[in-house]
Amino acid sequence: MSLRTLKNGIGVSIREAAPKDAEKMIAFYNRVGGESDFLSFGEGEFLTPLSEYELFLSSVKQEQNSLIVVAEKEEKIIRHPSPPPKTRVISMWGPSVL
Repeated sequence: MSLRTLKNGIGVSIREAAPKDAEKMIAFYNRVGGESDFLSFGEGEFLTPLSEYELFLSSVKQEQNSLIVVAEKEEKIIRHPSPPPKTRVISMWGPSVL
């Protein structure tokens, strides 16, 4: 876990997501779903069952090349930059040196 202080003075913790976070993450998605037209779901429309999302988070923790992080303030998830599993993005990153 990493503790950070934002420019506005608010302290947040940034850490790897765990299966125990599934319920909070689903609530987060259902809240922010109505704030953007660029998600594949709207407010209250993230319908992945809790047990399925717990399993998804557990499987990500087992992978060596995957990471989902959350930012929390007072044990409430305030930021989650990874896309939900239905819109998973696969990419390759190859550094170049000149």
